[in-house]
Amino acid sequence: MIMDSTIGGTILEAFFKPCHMLDRTTVTVSGLFGPQERWVEGAALDAAFLKDSSAEVKVAEANGLKELYTVVIHKPIALKKGDVLRRDADGLTLLVTGNTVDWEAPEMATVQIAKTTAKVWEPPQ
Repeated sequence: MIMDSTIGGTILEAFFKPCHMLDRTTVTVSGLFGPQERWVEGAALDAAFLKDSSAEVKVAEANGLKELYTVVIHKPIALKKGDVLRRDADGLTLLVTGNTVDWEAPEMATVQIAKTTAKVWEPPQ
């Protein structure tokens, strides 16, 4: 984990929790039904999941939109649209809807983080 020991780094670090990427794979259960999609635990990383609680999002959620989150990670890890993360503590699973390259801390920043957007998601069974 790369984090500065300043007060800002320490406070920010408190938001990061252990997570795992979920990787899509296909397996053939039987020849009758063909290959089936499975989601398996992949790489471990620390990330902060910050729920978007703006008024606009609350209205959208009331109309059926999934809960939205901002995901913050340490650089040089990169997330892209379609990646899936699961928080280890409670199993909350998020589907990334943006790219971390769209918002990265500049190289001269003390805390090297990147962020993107995601929505609550459940892998198909």
